[in-house]
Amino acid sequence: MAKSAITRHLEKLIYEHTSAGDWNIFSCFEVMIGISGDEIVDFITTSATNEIRCYEIKTSKSDLNSNARKTFVGDFNYFVMPQALWDDLNKHSKWEAYNGVGVLIDNGNFLECVRNAKRKHIHFAERAKIMESLVRSMSREIKKFYKIKGYWEAF
Repeated sequence: MAKSAITRHLEKLIYEHTSAGDWNIFSCFEVMIGISGDEIVDFITTSATNEIRCYEIKTSKSDLNSNARKTFVGDFNYFVMPQALWDDLNKHSKWEAYNGVGVLIDNGNFLECVRNAKRKHIHFAERAKIMESLVRSMSREIKKFYKIKGYWEAF
């Protein structure tokens, strides 16, 4: 299924917000946790200090309430959403179910943190599984890059 324009816009903002182009931040979109395929995190970053941050993009109320898992496996976890969705949810929803999960909203050309994430303790085995999943997903993405027509023709 093709991604909507708002999803692609939020992905761009997440990438820019996390300084994913920085030398000590490593990141990937659509990271499948483990090998079962039932948990996919929209975006994960890890730093040189081994801090893991997970981001779940939600573009509508139906998206938020869907049966898709909200995979919050990082040291810090965030929802990323449009301003209008946050305004609507903040008026009518109870956020207790997402205790400790931060919220970043689209504020035009950047993301604004309207709710801070709280640090969650991750056991070593879980951290290792997340890192392995991140490497596997990064490998998938680089394979896509190498398939781009013309990449190998420069040699």
